[in-house]
Amino acid sequence: MTKQKKDRNPIIARNSEIGATDAEYDDAFLFTCFVDNPAYSIAADLGNNKTLLVGRTGSGKTAILRMIESANSERCSYISLPEMALSYVTNSDNMNFLLQLKIDLELFFIALWKHVICLEYVRSNYHILNNDQSRNLIDKLTSAFNRDERKKKGIEYLRKWESKFWVTMDENIREITRQVEDKVSAEFGADVEKLRGNVGYVSAMSAVRRQQYEFRAKQIINSDLLVELSNVVEVLASFEEKGGNQRVRYILIDKIDEKWVDDKIKYHLIRALIEAIKSLRKIRSLKVIVALRSDVLSKVIEDSNNPGLQRDKYDDHIVNLYWEKRDLFELLNKRIDQLYKRKYTKNDVHFGDVFENRVSQKDPFEYMIERSLLRPRDVISFTNLALASAQGKTEVAAKDVKEAEAGYSRIRYEALVQEWAIAFPWLPNAFQILRLGKTRFAIKDIPGNIVAEFALEVFSSDELKGTSIHTAAKLALETQGSRALSALAQEVLATLYRIGAVGLKLNPNERYRYSHVDEPSVLPAELADETKVHVHPMLQRALGIYDDQRSARLDY
Repeated sequence: MTKQKKDRNPIIARNSEIGATDAEYDDAFLFTCFVDNPAYSIAADLGNNKTLLVGRTGSGKTAILRMIESANSERCSYISLPEMALSYVTNSDNMNFLLQLKIDLELFFIALWKHVICLEYVRSNYHILNNDQSRNLIDKLTSAFNRDERKKKGIEYLRKWESKFWVTMDENIREITRQVEDKVSAEFGADVEKLRGNVGYVSAMSAVRRQQYEFRAKQIINSDLLVELSNVVEVLASFEEKGGNQRVRYILIDKIDEKWVDDKIKYHLIRALIEAIKSLRKIRSLKVIVALRSDVLSKVIEDSNNPGLQRDKYDDHIVNLYWEKRDLFELLNKRIDQLYKRKYTKNDVHFGDVFENRVSQKDPFEYMIERSLLRPRDVISFTNLALASAQGKTEVAAKDVKEAEAGYSRIRYEALVQEWAIAFPWLPNAFQILRLGKTRFAIKDIPGNIVAEFALEVFSSDELKGTSIHTAAKLALETQGSRALSALAQEVLATLYRIGAVGLKLNPNERYRYSHVDEPSVLPAELADETKVHVHPMLQRALGIYDDQRSARLDY
């Protein structure tokens, strides 16, 4: 005989959750409920050149890094970006002098990363804790390559830094930056002093004088430092091939999207890190894995001084992190089971045992997954809120899911605005265009006065001057007729598609497309007045629009 529901499911207690939405604080569930995503195997594969773990916020990048660390605890180390003292570079008067001259510091930044990673590899892989261990390693390297002049140069570099193998990264960064500072000071000391007393000193230089200074400054940056580090990489790689190292080493870098250095050089440093890692693959026992948000990678490419730089240059090094619906369902099943076994019962309990009731004639999982961007954070957050709404009951009812949706939608709206704040600070204004009371509409249905109001807000913002959206807004305000307003709306909607806020039907005979499952971006020129827009169900409650049940259906 089937047990009654009240006997099968205990009461849902207050604060019942299936884990934290941030993997950094999810120890209670992460390791026992991990669902193997293909990206994990690729990232952990030492023989695979894909080292950039790229995905949206909340897609599981940190979780994968933590699982790699857990499986290789003796062979893993993290580089903590806040502890690297890279702010020392931007706070240096000498380095600021170079930045104001608009000298491309990428070669120096690449050298900086290679230096830090090589020293961390030597320290952690060979367990260097003191001077004696350091000298012992240098002696072994010298003995192995005593007839190779090129490798001798790499060994000399390591010998110069042998007393620094076990010191903190910030000390090493300060030391190598000071070497460049000393050269700048020797070459431009008087000018640096003038810059210190007059921030407009460099901009006031004549074009001829500035060009001369730029030439001299480039000689400092294009020094032998990068060549020396290339020799170091060759020494370490060759020593490995000779059997001098049989250990595997992972170096993990996370939180790169957070505040760890001034934004004026942040994206240059990230691009330099990517270039440095590519060259370090010569050391086959070393794999540096960087967790990188999709929007940050796009910003790195967009801010490049190289107009020919395209994303496909990095494709051979990128692991794209995506999730299938079945994997997210497995993730919820595991976490629900873990929650109940920790609190209530030894019996298996699955998602369907707790979420038994259909929601708006839909399976509850389908209802929730349609309001997500197919990311673990989304489904964990929604489920936690639904459990909170159902506390004191034995199951989550349809009205509990609906009640949870209001808070969930607001959280996802705020998270989108925050995630893309640097790239698109005008998003809160853009979302006003979606508050039309309809979930599906054609671009031509957007009232011109709403677009004009948006254009005026953007044009009035000093922060947005010089951006493409400011230019489009200016054109829309200065041009007679609706065509310029329509062009501005197309640019806005192309951006809203990119961040996952809307789906687009570009042609009448096609289905709606969504950036989290289809093309990650579309060009504004691909949109037309007849293009249909679907406000993602995830945001409909936050925006106050829900006109029919069909509005929540995603056509994928």
